[in-house]
Amino acid sequence: MAFKDVTNGNVKPNAPPIASTNTPAPEPTDDMKDIIPHDKFEIFQASLLEHEFGHEQAFVSASLQRLQHGIYKDPDLELASTASTDVTLVAVNFVLQPGHATMHRFKRAQITLQAFSTDQTDYNDKPHFEGPRNKTLKLLLIVKFAPHIVSGRVSTESLHWNFALGATVGVTVPLTANINPQTTFDKTKVVNAMMKIQGSTRSSMSPMATNDTALVPSSKLVWSFEENKSQRSGLPREFTFVFLVEQPVAEAALKLRIGIVPVISCDPANFVKRHCTHSHAEVWNVSQWLDKEVGQAFPQGFNFATIERFEDLVELPGKSVNIKDSKVEPAPSAPAGL
Repeated sequence: MAFKDVTNGNVKPNAPPIASTNTPAPEPTDDMKDIIPHDKFEIFQASLLEHEFGHEQAFVSASLQRLQHGIYKDPDLELASTASTDVTLVAVNFVLQPGHATMHRFKRAQITLQAFSTDQTDYNDKPHFEGPRNKTLKLLLIVKFAPHIVSGRVSTESLHWNFALGATVGVTVPLTANINPQTTFDKTKVVNAMMKIQGSTRSSMSPMATNDTALVPSSKLVWSFEENKSQRSGLPREFTFVFLVEQPVAEAALKLRIGIVPVISCDPANFVKRHCTHSHAEVWNVSQWLDKEVGQAFPQGFNFATIERFEDLVELPGKSVNIKDSKVEPAPSAPAGL
């Protein structure tokens, strides 16, 4: 995973690793070094969504950072077909920027993503730059995504974000950090004293295709965010999340629907008026047809099943520890006679 250290608004690559007394994290292989996100490739990002909240002087945006085609084939995975599955990896960079954080910070948020395409015949009937001819859109399945679960808090010493990543599948020690589970950060983990992010896939009906009447499983990706209530530090201001979508044909064009539902705090002076939180309706947008690969490239025909640590493709503004690698001390024995 690529991590960034942010100080006074400046992004510094190659942040110093967390001190460790344990075995150092494994060095990335040559293949992994080529696919782990690098800052130098994160330029000219296509805008997917932009919205300003005038009263709160806040801004949210989503930009396409990476779109790469490939396959997903794992011999140990039992599928209905032994053939490989055509997939597309999408990395989206999100910005949650409060204009006056002491008055209007992001307290909670929900981000939703859906991907659409058409069948092979419709796609090939029209030049790529014009997109598929048939206006009927079909929901694509979310094959994999990251992150699944994130907990974090701002360090009172360095004022940097510290994150603990966990997931239901595929979570390991990040490649770019040496981890000491017995850190002050770990010792401060208490209920309601952490910023929380959780992702999940859900069944949904297409909001754009009128002929889709049945629920399509794993077709809607949702990330929910909740600030650290004790610190009132808001949410991370910039981050990049990733997901894989199944394609009907290799390198097919797709559309993305992105929605953000923010909850923004208000001026403390309005507390007596009981207007301390502004819950906004969803702001959303549907992209144009995305048929060209974008951003840092993967090898041609890359098999995404070979990525053991999918969280390595996530970018967060700070340092990270892996909650699954913390050593669990054995519980004390019960006193005799009990």
